[in-house]
Amino acid sequence: MASIQKIKSRRAPPASFALATPRLTVVVDDREFDVESIEAASKIFAAARDRHGMGASGTPTPRILRNGIPYGYISYNGRVWLGAPSDWSPDAFPIYDPTGELA
Repeated sequence: MASIQKIKSRRAPPASFALATPRLTVVVDDREFDVESIEAASKIFAAARDRHGMGASGTPTPRILRNGIPYGYISYNGRVWLGAPSDWSPDAFPIYDPTGELA
């Protein structure tokens, strides 16, 4: 039995192993951008928001996809929320807050 364990431990990881880290994509209007993390998505959005200076009413709401499936969105203040903007409620809690105040 010990030799079988050695053989098993030398196997390559399964093909699904590469999917252990989810693919995150930010969608703004009809453009898609791959990002490394929720934090990176927020920072990239904030930089674009500040660069264009359109204000909250003129800035589109970026959506976040996780492995191609709708996951969340970024509000104008850079906070990241699960679901869609229509899911927001006063007791909602962001999954990422760039200020760190809600951590």
